[in-house]
Amino acid sequence: MTFTNSIPKRAVLAGATCLLILSGMIVGHAWPLWTGRVITMKVVPVDPRDLFRGEYVRLDTAASQLYREGSKMPQPSTGSLVRPLDRVFEEARRGTVVYVQLAQSGGGDYMPVSASLEPAEGAINLRGRVRYPGGSFMPVDYGLDAFYMQEGKGRRVEEAIRQRRNVQMQIAVASSGQSRIKTLLIDGVPVDRF
Repeated sequence: MTFTNSIPKRAVLAGATCLLILSGMIVGHAWPLWTGRVITMKVVPVDPRDLFRGEYVRLDTAASQLYREGSKMPQPSTGSLVRPLDRVFEEARRGTVVYVQLAQSGGGDYMPVSASLEPAEGAINLRGRVRYPGGSFMPVDYGLDAFYMQEGKGRRVEEAIRQRRNVQMQIAVASSGQSRIKTLLIDGVPVDRF
């Protein structure tokens, strides 16, 4: 009796389909890490621990909120304001995909310089989704808001922020705009070496 005769062909096909879907999800998640351009952005941790998922650092960047042109919002602690085209504010709804264009600042970190509904040619485009449209500002989710790490490392990152040390997020940005966090850096040193 052969293997294919003992197991119905439907079961083999269903198993192969499940493996193909799972493989596609893994490749889709890892693709920016494999092919993306690696850049650094200044970050501000928000919360160091989750009892169910382990230790992590919640992160915020200058690209996390888009501000309407001429808004009187205070400048975020992570850098300059993003001033997107009015079209982004007029057309964006919850879940709308937006692209934030990044450029390297004098300090070496990448900062947002503009935003659009389509990727800009020749620019580093960070792809995100609008959390909810607002009046003078709009929060955007890039999937870069949390970094999980070994036990004890989150507090070290939090202490580094309190001591006003240079904490950065090293991310890989694929040509599609999708991005993933590679590591956190404290004064240029990866956090896993602390």
